[in-house]
Amino acid sequence: MSNVTQEELNEVKTIAESEQRTASQLGFVEAELHSLTINKESLLTNLAQLRNLRQTKLKELTDKYGAGTLNIDTGEFTSTK
Repeated sequence: MSNVTQEELNEVKTIAESEQRTASQLGFVEAELHSLTINKESLLTNLAQLRNLRQTKLKELTDKYGAGTLNIDTGEFTSTK
C-alpha cells in the first residue's frame, strides 16, 4: 500500500470542497427559483383579477353613461353616440 503525496491530497480536498460549495450554491439558487416562481404565479393571478375588475368597472360605466371613452387622467367621458 502506498500513500499519495500531501500535494495530491490537498488538490483532491480542494476540489471536494469546491464541489460541496457549488452544490450548496445550487441548492440556494433552486430555493430562490422556487420562491420566485411562487411570487410570479401570485403576481399573474393578481394581474388577472385586476384586469377583470377593471373590465367590470368599465362595463358599469358603459351601462351608466353609454358607449364611449374615458380619459383616466382627467375623468372626462366622451360619448361615441
